[in-house]
Amino acid sequence: MRVKLIKAWYPHLDWKIVVKLARETAGLYGDAIRKIVEEYLKTGKIMQYPYFKYRNPLTGEYPEMEFNPMEIVR
Repeated sequence: MRVKLIKAWYPHLDWKIVVKLARETAGLYGDAIRKIVEEYLKTGKIMQYPYFKYRNPLTGEYPEMEFNPMEIVR
């Protein structure tokens, strides 16, 4: 999902850079992703990393605990 966002915002970027930025911004969402990409484009560095890598890039929601729904049915 981050790859699609970054590519939509910056269609001129090389695919390898888009994938790198998507990987490096895992855990960030919304404007925070855009801010980090802008920082990278200006400085060539990423200065801020998220403290939790697993968040929805659009809403910032944390994932729920994984469970098997069939176990609940039983």
